[in-house]
Amino acid sequence: MKRKVLGGLNINVDLVNDEHSKAKRIAFDMNDTTYRHDGFSIGQDYLRLEGKTISRGDLLPKALVIDDLIGEGAFSQVHKGLWTTHKKKGTHEKQVPVAVKQFSVLDSSEQRHDMLLKEIRALCKVECKCLVQFFGAFLEKDVVTLVLEFMDRGSVEQLLKRKSNGLGENFVASLTFQMLWGLSYLHHEKIIHRDIKPGNVLIHSTGQIKLCDFGIVSLSEQTLSSTVVGTSRYMAPERLRAQPYGRSSDMWSAGLVILECITGKCRWGDCTSIVSLLMTVEEASPETMVPDSISSTKLKEMLHSCLNQDPGKRIPAKLLLKSPWFQKDHDIATLSDAIKVSKDSYPC
Repeated sequence: MKRKVLGGLNINVDLVNDEHSKAKRIAFDMNDTTYRHDGFSIGQDYLRLEGKTISRGDLLPKALVIDDLIGEGAFSQVHKGLWTTHKKKGTHEKQVPVAVKQFSVLDSSEQRHDMLLKEIRALCKVECKCLVQFFGAFLEKDVVTLVLEFMDRGSVEQLLKRKSNGLGENFVASLTFQMLWGLSYLHHEKIIHRDIKPGNVLIHSTGQIKLCDFGIVSLSEQTLSSTVVGTSRYMAPERLRAQPYGRSSDMWSAGLVILECITGKCRWGDCTSIVSLLMTVEEASPETMVPDSISSTKLKEMLHSCLNQDPGKRIPAKLLLKSPWFQKDHDIATLSDAIKVSKDSYPC
């Protein structure tokens, strides 16, 4: 097990709405240990975007210890870490488990630098109990490190590998409520997640369920995106066809995640290429996608909405939170209810 001690995490965050300069600049200065890209800079103890400064709080650890690799993304690695906070008067040192996401400055294309910038912007902007919390970032040598909340029960994808018959309707209801809560917040903030899948839905032993890897595309940057990013099996039909898409594309992906959690099976698991996947999805209807084994009429109605081929007919996350499936069938009326049900019904 490799360990590395990184000292001096002292984060200030400056957020900006810079609509005046669109020039793309990437610079990495090893002499002053600063990385700059498109209006933001990051150093050994700061993250800065020109404009108003927003403090992330008293997050001044003496050291961050990086442990085992727990995941890899398209352009980064994620390790488990341990963050030791400073002693304050009348308090003791506290060790906090964290997720440490690392991005190599030298080995990445301009597109990946852009993705990093967009992720950092989104992380700085959002504050929601159903989104993984961002603690800060720093630069050491040629690696940008993001420090995030650690979810100790891993991802829904990992859980489904152990529970191939599904996760039980009670737990799925609590998971769905929290996932929709996070999506509702993102969509209100004009952020499309674009990569809703079991691997990006994380679980904590407290019962909290949170989304991660959000913020790659902002609706304020382009209202309808035509780029293809994300895990293809969970992509909405309009994205597979490389057509413009918006927030409703996240609702399709959420529907597939809910369906997989109930049945234990990935709906398009047999498709091995984009072409075969697109052909299969084109022929599908909500009625054929949702199996008869699902007995709950209210759950079926939710799935039929999410899995509608017409993006305009998919009910937004904010409205789905009011579904009677939650309150009448599973006693979930609030986020606190959902967290309690999740903790009590976790499939061990």
